[in-house]
Amino acid sequence: MGEKFDLEYLIIGITFLLAGGAIIYFKMKTYKVNEERTGFKYNSIGGAIILIILALYLIFGEVVKII
Repeated sequence: MGEKFDLEYLIIGITFLLAGGAIIYFKMKTYKVNEERTGFKYNSIGGAIILIILALYLIFGEVVKII
């Protein structure tokens, strides 16, 4: 048989996916044309993308175990 299904990884994956999506949503919603180019905005979007990629990896791994 394969590995055992871990509900904790699925919950963490969904949490990371929601957190990454929320960061990107709020950053795009509050973006202003005259906003100064600060590193915080771009670093947080990069962090959100990393969270989403990690979430997809965790969720996909658990879905494969279910199937």
